[in-house]
Amino acid sequence: MTEQSQTKSSVKVAKSSDTMRAVEWHGTTDIRVNIKRPRPVIIKPNDAIVRITATTICESDLHLYHKEIPRVAKGDIMGHEGMGIIHEVGSQVLKHKIGDRVVISSVIACGSCDYCKRAMFSCCNFTNSNDSSENVEKSLGTQAEYVRVPFADINLIQISEEDNQILMEKALLLSSVACKGLYACEMSKILKGDVVGIWGADAIGIMCAAWAKYLGASRVIVIDPIHSRLQVALKIERVEIINCKEDKDVVKKIKTSVPGGLDVAIDTVGIKYATRSFVGKLEKAFFADTENCDALEEAILCTKKGGNISLIGDYNTFTNHFRIGAVMDKSLAIRGGKSHSRNFRDIILPIMCENNLFTSIFTHHMSLSEATKAYKKLDKKEDGIIKILLIVDEKEFPHLTESSNSFPSGSRTRKIVETTSKNKPGKVVEAESGVIAMTVPSLFTEPINRSWSEPVYRSSFENNGLTQDTSISKSLDEVGSLKEEILAMSLNIKSDVDRNELSEDGSHKKDEIKNE
Repeated sequence: MTEQSQTKSSVKVAKSSDTMRAVEWHGTTDIRVNIKRPRPVIIKPNDAIVRITATTICESDLHLYHKEIPRVAKGDIMGHEGMGIIHEVGSQVLKHKIGDRVVISSVIACGSCDYCKRAMFSCCNFTNSNDSSENVEKSLGTQAEYVRVPFADINLIQISEEDNQILMEKALLLSSVACKGLYACEMSKILKGDVVGIWGADAIGIMCAAWAKYLGASRVIVIDPIHSRLQVALKIERVEIINCKEDKDVVKKIKTSVPGGLDVAIDTVGIKYATRSFVGKLEKAFFADTENCDALEEAILCTKKGGNISLIGDYNTFTNHFRIGAVMDKSLAIRGGKSHSRNFRDIILPIMCENNLFTSIFTHHMSLSEATKAYKKLDKKEDGIIKILLIVDEKEFPHLTESSNSFPSGSRTRKIVETTSKNKPGKVVEAESGVIAMTVPSLFTEPINRSWSEPVYRSSFENNGLTQDTSISKSLDEVGSLKEEILAMSLNIKSDVDRNELSEDGSHKKDEIKNE
């Protein structure tokens, strides 16, 4: 019986013979593909089992790869981004059915705790808690052929067949990268005409650069030590770059180029930014360093008085050096956090369907069976790598053929065409032609009129009289006919939360589930 022909409430319990391929962690830098991993099964009535068609390997996965996050254990399945087709659903899953195409949110949330009701989904008490008890929901990784998704109505993003034909693998960016980049820009409150500095040209950094232009920034400067990544960033209209491996004094470079300083600084690289200070190198030599905050230090020094700084890069513990005095003296506002992806995905989906903003984020396509090699390649930053699309079901992606420099035959790279720059080393370089093709929306090439705007997205989550509004302002001219559709989407989120009220045993209260 096919997935489409099964009934919505069908729950097939996996037998001992039901196995799958899965990418497992077996120790520091020890990644293996287990071809006989037992399939996940429905545990709670709000679960769904998704057959994965594609997943990713990104910079965040490298923290587990190197065991920089202590809680990773031998045999854990890797991955937190995925897309696929619903294979099974629990009896209380109301928004999705078997056979639906979905993207899995990288931020799993319950939809009913105090934080979820305030739209702070990454702070969910039930899925993102330090509590090690059984009350905390744990889900397996997405780098496998099947995955169990708890609270499916909240954490699955449905993709129509029509949108799937347009987006294909780009839809996978809704899982994390596209939402995270927009969230970083929203935290920093970018206004029309702002000058924005972005530390990091990884996938998140490139997305931040694109969204910053979308929100009206007059200049965007991307800082990174890897030349090939900066070439991708350059393709975004009017983006400038600084190679911090060549230009050792980034602060001086920015202060010279931007008199008065940046309006906004975004740190997307976190602890991965290269330690170049003498004190940092000394501490590292004597095993006295903690979190590297060089990127944040430069951001603080480069941001003008009263400016905004957002932290979306990975910081795990504490740091030895933090310029708190400069923050106070300059009246800087710093805000950080993980992306509340649920707030942004319904806005981003129609934008993704209308343009090619997300075309070249996936620089490499590899198969699930090549995961061990893929992790090594990403860790070494080989071949201009930014983000790996890990194909699980090659039949779902017939356009990714060998002739298009893509999957299936081994690792395929979208070739970067190097150009000879006429600019002298050390200059802030503006975009040139001949770099890797990354087509961005036409609205990037013209100034955006945001003289009159209103919230496109507005959702209220009431909890004991407290209400928090999450808004992203955009010109109504930009969204046009999408206005009514997006406002309707925001109302659906409240319905999702009501539907996901939990009883004490962790199951849904059936009598509280509302019909739409």
